[in-house]
Amino acid sequence: MDFNIQYPTLVEQSYQFMKQLKPDVTKQEVYLQMVESNLIDEDGNPTAFAIKNHLVDVKKAPKLTPEQQEDQDTQQVFKYMKKENFKHADDPENCCIEAKPLISAIKKALADGSLSTDGQQKWSKALKELEQSLNSK
Repeated sequence: MDFNIQYPTLVEQSYQFMKQLKPDVTKQEVYLQMVESNLIDEDGNPTAFAIKNHLVDVKKAPKLTPEQQEDQDTQQVFKYMKKENFKHADDPENCCIEAKPLISAIKKALADGSLSTDGQQKWSKALKELEQSLNSK
């Protein structure tokens, strides 16, 4: 049986280098050694130790404009919602959103850590206001 395992980029790069030094090395051996050496975590991401000690090169994502960051935060919340939760008005730019599914989506986005600091503040405030509004009815 032939398994086609996809190894993380850092493992692939290290494997190519190690193969020159030890031709019979396997990708699995490289992966296990990198995890054991605290260069990568089990998912193949560089560890804080590896980054801090400049053992891996990590490119930083370009800084987003405030508008781009707000859009990204909104997408992070809306990804937890279904299309049926959006009730379209006459104007496609305006739509109504059901409160309970929005509350659930905000809680999930806050919990998964995908929101920016500003996004966490904004959506926490919106969550509080929505919950208060529902409780007062």
